[in-house]
Amino acid sequence: MISVFFGPALAFILTIVGVLALRYAWADSARGRLPVFAGWSMLVLALPGWTAVAALDKAVALTMLAPSLVAFPVIAAGVEYKRAGPPRRPRRDAAELTAEFGRTRRLVSRTILAGPVAALAASALGMAVCLRAPMGEADRLILGGFLVPLAWAVFAGWALADTRVGRVLTILGLVTAGGGAGMFL
Repeated sequence: MISVFFGPALAFILTIVGVLALRYAWADSARGRLPVFAGWSMLVLALPGWTAVAALDKAVALTMLAPSLVAFPVIAAGVEYKRAGPPRRPRRDAAELTAEFGRTRRLVSRTILAGPVAALAASALGMAVCLRAPMGEADRLILGGFLVPLAWAVFAGWALADTRVGRVLTILGLVTAGGGAGMFL
C-alpha cells in the first residue's frame, strides 16, 4: 500500500526534475549534453513509479503524459508578454506590397497543390490500382487503400519542397489524368 502512494509521487518528482533539467539545457545550448542526458534519464526512471498504480501499458502512457503536464506551467512561466494594442506598422512602398503579394500567392498555391490536388492525384492512382492491377480483388483493394495515403504524403511533400509550382502542377495533373484513364480503360 505504501508503494501505491510513494511510487507515483517519486515518479512525479522525477518527471518534474527531468523537465526542469531539459528546460535548463534548452535555455542555453552551451551547457553541454549533461543536462539533456540527466533530463531524459529522469523521465525514463519515472516509468517504474507509474507501474505501481497501473499496468505497464498505462504506465507508459502516464510516463508520456506527465512530462507534458509538467512542461506546460514551466513554459508558461517563461512567456513574455508585450504591451497591448495594435503594433505600429511602417508605411510600405509598392515594391514591398508586390513582394508580399507574391509570397502570399506562392503560399496559397503550394497549399492547394499539397492538399486537394495531391489528394486527387493520389486517389486517382489508388483507384486505378484498385480497379486494374493484375492480382486478386482483395489484394488490389488492400494495395490501393495503402497506396493512397502514402502517395498523398509523397506528393504533398514534393509539392511543398519543389521550387517550381508549374512543374508540380503539370506532373500531378498527368498523374491524375493517368490514374483516371487507368480506371476507365
